[in-house]
Amino acid sequence: MTDQLLAVHQGIVYKCSEGPDGTVDLVAPPAITPSGEFERLEDGTFVHRLSRSLPEAVFTLRVDGLDHVDPILGYLAPDEDTVVTQYRHSPRGTSGFPRFPLLVSADEDVAPNTASAVTDLSIAVVAGAPQGWQRIEINCRAIGGRMVLVAKVTMEGDKVLHWSPPAIVGQWFHRLRMVSYRPGHETWCSARYQLNRGAPAVVEYDDEPGEGFEPGDYLDELRYLPRQAAAMPDWLTSKVLRGYQEEIESTRTQQEKPYSLLARVFDGITPNQRPVAYRPAIASAERDNILSYLESCAVVLSSRGLSPDLLHPEREDKVPMAFLTDGKWVWSAAVAYYLREHNIPPAPDLVDHIRSVDYQVPRSVPRIAMGRASALAMDRPEPEATVRDDWDHAVFAVRDFAARYQVSKRYYSLGEIKDEAWCLVREGDRYAAFWYWANEDRRELEHVFDVVSQAATFIIGQIYQNYPNLQREEGELIEPWEVLNQPSPPDPSLGANFERFSYIHVTDFEVDQFGDTTSLMLYPPGTSFDQIVPPSGEVSQTPRRLRLTGQWQILSCFTQSSGTQAYFLANPTGYYLKWGQIVEVPAAAASSDGGT
Repeated sequence: MTDQLLAVHQGIVYKCSEGPDGTVDLVAPPAITPSGEFERLEDGTFVHRLSRSLPEAVFTLRVDGLDHVDPILGYLAPDEDTVVTQYRHSPRGTSGFPRFPLLVSADEDVAPNTASAVTDLSIAVVAGAPQGWQRIEINCRAIGGRMVLVAKVTMEGDKVLHWSPPAIVGQWFHRLRMVSYRPGHETWCSARYQLNRGAPAVVEYDDEPGEGFEPGDYLDELRYLPRQAAAMPDWLTSKVLRGYQEEIESTRTQQEKPYSLLARVFDGITPNQRPVAYRPAIASAERDNILSYLESCAVVLSSRGLSPDLLHPEREDKVPMAFLTDGKWVWSAAVAYYLREHNIPPAPDLVDHIRSVDYQVPRSVPRIAMGRASALAMDRPEPEATVRDDWDHAVFAVRDFAARYQVSKRYYSLGEIKDEAWCLVREGDRYAAFWYWANEDRRELEHVFDVVSQAATFIIGQIYQNYPNLQREEGELIEPWEVLNQPSPPDPSLGANFERFSYIHVTDFEVDQFGDTTSLMLYPPGTSFDQIVPPSGEVSQTPRRLRLTGQWQILSCFTQSSGTQAYFLANPTGYYLKWGQIVEVPAAAASSDGGT
């Protein structure tokens, strides 16, 4: 069968699918009445979209040896010859390299208590076991985010069949690995679980996972379960080295997606309403660094009140009410509180992220990321409209400034990279501004900004400083928005009626005007009335001849309907007639060529 994407959320295994921007869509099982967070689709299914980091686990599951099975449920092989193997993989969310080695004091290197996890594992096994079972044996091999389960069930009459246990059983093996971890040392990579009816379970552990894993899996092992150098056997060192080499190659072309993840405080709730977390312990050597990071990043939302401590016997109000972010992750102040007061580690992916940035708090968080974090904390949609509005305002400011200084659009680009131009592009949640040389693939004078208006101001400053060298060529075509003096009624609009715009220079230039002196629109001498785009109101079909005395820069364009050339002035002709810059030309005195 093909891989099925599953998620464990609040102790329940859901089928799910990838959603946009770091989310997953949980699909409610048919037998479960979903909560109000689920929305009913047209096909009758109930779906709940949430941040990918909120479920305790998101993984793919494949069952080899059986066809058309639901991986959430348990299935028994039809005969003794059928071999069934369950493959589970948890995709990694963080790029980069794990921290190694991890320094751990001697008093921390003690074996954890895993008895309760084994008991809960047995409860899940028995709950999903086929009727008539007498003995169950499960071999689990795991490294990094990958796990392989092979289970056999001895039925009445000593008949032995392969079994695909319910997906929650694999989750309990994963939990057992996490709570078995000794900071800086190791956790088991192979486990042989045996359960006889009426007897307690027996679990035997081994440090080696066997074959069948990929190099990146061993690198992930150090990412989530770091260890001391002395705890690195030769076989693991060689595998990790290959993983490093593959990571270097993939990181070269990796593009970070601009989305944020919301950290969960706990992994679930027990039947007696006590929160639980199945997470690797954190060594004291890095505990303070992680706490400092969690408490020092940018505050998104805050309140003066306190919420109940869910692990306090009296549930006193002690937990700060705030949300913080570093631009990639968003977390409640409760995450740091429970680490400090109850030694509950943050979610493993968040810990991995903090390690990947070397515990260094970012100097700033982009405005886009702050807005997204606020929306995520309040469970609201991302403020994409605000991001687009900010971009549109920045684009308008740069274009308007460039137009006023007659800078050619060949020398600047907004939204994409262009050769020999000042470029402003969004990269992740920030904005980069620079001059680009394509032949060298080189960015010159590059600056990165948290706010698009800051990047636009930088581009405007560079245009102002260099505008004499960035001018348009004579007759260079421009866009309608580059025209500084847009005509208004009675003249028709430019974009809807004209095309092929350019500024030209003329001297003692004669033109015809069909409208009155409130119009900016002119035509070459000899243009007939049926060739023009007439202004609104009453218009004479017989034009009057005008001469633009001296040197002028005017807008040249062509009508979309007939391709007739037209001109526009910066002000109405009446303004220039008043000051003598334009004069009316009697028909007898009109020149034949209209000037130059």
